[in-house]
Amino acid sequence: MRRPSTALRYRGPVAVLAALGLVLTGCQANPGDAPTVEDQTPAADDDADTEDTDDDEEDGTSSVPAELRSIQIGVDSVPADLNPHLVSSQSMLTSTVGELTLPSAFLRGDDGVRRTINSDLLASAEVVEGDQEAPEKVVYTINSRAQWSDGTPIVGSDFEYLHEQITTQPGVTETDLYASVEDVTTSAGGRQVTVTFDNPTSQWRELFANLLPSHIYRGENRPFATMMSDVPAASGGLYTVRQFDSGRGTLVLERNTRFWGETPPRSDKLEFSVVNDTDTAAQMLRTGQIQAVASRNSGVALESLRTLPDVQARAATLGRQLTLQLNTTSDHLDSPDARAEILGAVDADRVARLVTGHPRATAPQDDLVADTAGSATGEPGAGLAGVDKENPVRIGADTLDDEAVEAARRVVDNLVAEGIPATVVTPSATEIFSDLLPRGEVDAVVTWQDDVRGWSDLRSRYLCDETDRPLSGSSGSASGDTDESESSASTASSESSVDGSATETSGTSAAARDGVASSEADEAGESSEAQSVPEERGRAANVTGICDDTVDSLLSDEPAGGGLEAVPEELGVRLGELHLSKPLVSDRVLVGTGSGLVGPEEDLSEWPIGPRSGPFYTADRWTRTSTDTDSDSDTGDEDSSGTDTSTDPATGGTENTASTENTEETEDE
Repeated sequence: MRRPSTALRYRGPVAVLAALGLVLTGCQANPGDAPTVEDQTPAADDDADTEDTDDDEEDGTSSVPAELRSIQIGVDSVPADLNPHLVSSQSMLTSTVGELTLPSAFLRGDDGVRRTINSDLLASAEVVEGDQEAPEKVVYTINSRAQWSDGTPIVGSDFEYLHEQITTQPGVTETDLYASVEDVTTSAGGRQVTVTFDNPTSQWRELFANLLPSHIYRGENRPFATMMSDVPAASGGLYTVRQFDSGRGTLVLERNTRFWGETPPRSDKLEFSVVNDTDTAAQMLRTGQIQAVASRNSGVALESLRTLPDVQARAATLGRQLTLQLNTTSDHLDSPDARAEILGAVDADRVARLVTGHPRATAPQDDLVADTAGSATGEPGAGLAGVDKENPVRIGADTLDDEAVEAARRVVDNLVAEGIPATVVTPSATEIFSDLLPRGEVDAVVTWQDDVRGWSDLRSRYLCDETDRPLSGSSGSASGDTDESESSASTASSESSVDGSATETSGTSAAARDGVASSEADEAGESSEAQSVPEERGRAANVTGICDDTVDSLLSDEPAGGGLEAVPEELGVRLGELHLSKPLVSDRVLVGTGSGLVGPEEDLSEWPIGPRSGPFYTADRWTRTSTDTDSDSDTGDEDSSGTDTSTDPATGGTENTASTENTEETEDE
């Protein structure tokens, strides 16, 4: 991981170009809207190469052969989108790309919390009003040498742009954190940013992480929900994205030759490619075609890597879960009793076993929500009186997230087995958040959700979101994938119609369905669940759309320090009574490394595992040795074994790093 550093001096013409860029920026009315530089000139490349060579001499890698400065990594999937600010894009690789290519005001620690100022980006971040831990005003001074990979300076408009998008767009994360900001202003030619808070938060250092190049995205009016589904426009970090093709399963990061920081990455290239199965991954590790593998596969895959010579293996649980989240504004599930029946019919442990393929997997537990199973007040089945074969419960999942789709299908299987008509729909994530959820056209969604780390995270998830977020048109997805989404929904529906309980539902609107009388909600003790938010608003981090007076009151004032230990017991009880969600699967990673890969520690068990980026938390410090390229193409030595450094995380738990206990796994059928 990059450490806070002091700036290096610019050399030769690079300094002149940078200074000229600053002068021009200071003269612009909108300093961030600089022209996009699509291709560097040969002269610029020469300068970058010269600076890169100097960096090589400083980090001791100039003598490393070119073929050893590229690291090949096998993964089981490449995300469809690299925007780290979208709920639907949360994944280990998306987080990794964000950390390695996009600048952040503060750096993550081993526990995933941002505490240390990123001196590559900022010269200072000074609290000028209020408490140091929950300030009312902060002044950020941007490092004068900070720039995007196209040569455009990083300026205050990049801060403004991110704040603007998070507070207005559907499907985004950390909504409360950015909503706590009243105003963002720039001065000093765009190099000074003053942030005023109307609701001070202890998590303020989490703000302005993974900044985006506003001069491109805003300047070209690119849609926030889809603008990073291709190669990102520019980088402001250690690496740039050189190649990104989700369909072909490839993602290539190359050293950012314009990176100005003191500590450049130790490898020139990180190449991620999809490896379809465990046997292929094992063979590629044997022959040195890949130096590492990181996969959600577990169980037999972990056992397979153990048997490989000169391979270390480790499993870890990450800080997010695949969660079933119920839509409180749908006609079917607008009462706690109805939602309780749905959650009660879902065997989360069984879903976890089927989705992960591990016979002893268990679903994670939400320690913040009280277990109120069986607390429904109505007669059994009464809450779902409007559900029938013509109007089934509709479970949505992003069509591009294979694991979410599979989990949604397993949830539907559970419901159908319990006599509840249900079906799966698989539109695009954009359509889910900006259309189907707010209009009640899906009753629930299966999506990834990060762990709650502080008070602001709680507020983002459960506080009534009154932001006027735009909706997409009902005629199709905002992403332009209308036909594919509708086709996927139709296919998923027919697959899930186990007993003929579901029909074609991709075009069925909420208004056309028979719902449950809203008066039943009052009888169920839901008088304080105020449906005050108009349905014509896109959905964001508050995926369920809950608007509850009691919850809002309990979340209104952040306790000193903002720690989760201060969460009132009443909040957990109330959230349990509302029956909003059920965690299904812990995000987990199986890591295997060959002897030719040199990481932060010799023993893989001692590598830090990021709660979001997993083993790639330290990827910028990885290097290669010649061991793997000089080895025989197929050792086949089954008597040697690698090192297993942890138990398999698929068996449950919510810890952020894997156990280092060496535990043998016995595989069941």
